[in-house]
Amino acid sequence: MNEDKVRLNSGKAWLLAARPKTLSGAAVPVMIGLALAWVDRSSEHPFLWIPAVLCILFAFVMQIDANFVNDYFDFMKGTDDETRLGPKRACAQGWVTAKAMRMAMAITTLIGCAIGLPLICYGGWEMIVIGLLCVLFCFLYTTHLSYLGLGDLLVLVFFGIVPVCVTYFIQMHTVTTEVFVASIACGFVIDTLLLINNYRDRENDKRAGKKTLVVRTGERGGEQMYLWAGLFAFILGFVFIWYGHPFAAVLPILYVSLHLMTFKKMKKINHGRELNKILGETARNMFVYGLMVTIGLLLSPLKAHAQQSEMSHVKVTMNDGTVKDGFVTRYWSDGGGFKVMNRKFRMMENGKEKEYTADEVKAIDFVMKNPESTLNENVITADVANPSTFYPNKLKRQFVHLEGTTDAGTIYWWNGVDSQKMQLGSLTVSTIFGVKLAGEDVVIPFMTGNVISLNAMRIRYKKTEYKGLVEYLDKRVLKGGQKMWDKIQRDPLMFLDLIAEYNRNKQ
Repeated sequence: MNEDKVRLNSGKAWLLAARPKTLSGAAVPVMIGLALAWVDRSSEHPFLWIPAVLCILFAFVMQIDANFVNDYFDFMKGTDDETRLGPKRACAQGWVTAKAMRMAMAITTLIGCAIGLPLICYGGWEMIVIGLLCVLFCFLYTTHLSYLGLGDLLVLVFFGIVPVCVTYFIQMHTVTTEVFVASIACGFVIDTLLLINNYRDRENDKRAGKKTLVVRTGERGGEQMYLWAGLFAFILGFVFIWYGHPFAAVLPILYVSLHLMTFKKMKKINHGRELNKILGETARNMFVYGLMVTIGLLLSPLKAHAQQSEMSHVKVTMNDGTVKDGFVTRYWSDGGGFKVMNRKFRMMENGKEKEYTADEVKAIDFVMKNPESTLNENVITADVANPSTFYPNKLKRQFVHLEGTTDAGTIYWWNGVDSQKMQLGSLTVSTIFGVKLAGEDVVIPFMTGNVISLNAMRIRYKKTEYKGLVEYLDKRVLKGGQKMWDKIQRDPLMFLDLIAEYNRNKQ
């Protein structure tokens, strides 16, 4: 963009002040976090597009805010003088007044907070703390911490660990070792941009008392840090192979090649404004890294939650008695609404992914039980009354987990999508508990999430011998109030105790 003719406080002036080329630094960590969440998605934790968009917008706005803060405070401190080697800055060049820049900082900060606030609905109240820390360190970086040589650490944290892990957490409500290591690798890649900045400005920073790592370690140290930041990020990427994403580890070879070529040019140029070319190449390399990791994750032959490990190893007994051996790749849902939930699953079988329905399968047995997961239990197919309609006599064969059995009956659970008719709002995946009374052959749902409803039982059994049981359960649950609901939610087998209690009283 031509910087020769820029009118005061014009649109062109603000575009230059926003530094659009730096937005790749904000995009890459969020992009990687979203890619990791995408491959780990499941019916229990589906990929959510709204928070994904909010994370991207928040990162972009905060990056622009940080650029405004840097522009303003460096101008006020006199850092951006005629000796500056880097790209021109808006306040120092007179493109934007200091007063307008202060207003812009306030507006972008407020916009960032407005964008980040809805993330509370997806990531919890701790998102407020994370958002406030992002805003706080956005200011502290330019005003204090960069002068103490802490810039590289802040990049590692706020352009690596925080955006990657928080983006993933908002989607999956957890952070895995793979995600954490990937976030550190991302932080090192982004740090190469700061390192080349500091390498170029090492003499000016030294005169200004700005003790960056490059100033502290010298020219040779700055070169080695730049080189190894990129190499170390690539090496850390081998964690993807362990978690079943080999392409995410291999494709960044393109990044390493570009990084090494850029490093050689950097050493040859050594000093002066010509290093701004290296700055541009580093930004390009950084984006290539994020793109290669993202593509590599999406090209993975198996999703991360469906690795060929013993934890996903199953033996499937078909209705005709034959047994198939494989690894589950997608278990709970085929992506439709509630009526098809739990009716299909996919598994890798002799290197090929195949799909089966509940009508074909008698039982699924996991070869090894994962003590940290309730999913790796014996799974069977059963006739389940559909709780999403007012006609629970209509049955669906579904995959269910056996929770426990007593003389009164059996409790099962499965994952489903709640609808408005279940009073839980818009479509969302939840755990549903159902009961099959002793002597009966149909599983009747009675609890979804933390909401107990006997409507399905009431409709199905209204003209049967169990009518009195439903009325008794209704009274006991209502009489117990929220405490009773909470107890049953924590221990669904208590529902069988209430049934046994009715049977004893009846006798």
